[in-house]
Amino acid sequence: MSALTMRWERIGAAMPPRKKMRRQGRHSLEFKMQVVQYALSLPEGNRIKPTCRQFQNIAPVQVRKWRCLLSRQPSTSATSCNST
Repeated sequence: MSALTMRWERIGAAMPPRKKMRRQGRHSLEFKMQVVQYALSLPEGNRIKPTCRQFQNIAPVQVRKWRCLLSRQPSTSATSCNST
């Protein structure tokens, strides 16, 4: 019996049911490249939110990460990926 179960029994309440963890989806490299190409086709100051509206299940942080990973050249530094 775990400490958490004992604590819930001590206060006389049932433990809340556990949520099932949703398995994370994996996107193909082709899909990631499509998202990044779409984002890069937009004006520089207006890329992330319109891209997330176009591709509904993609979070803004994913667009930024994918753009950084897929557009990185060997000569660029990691700090250049921090800009929007």
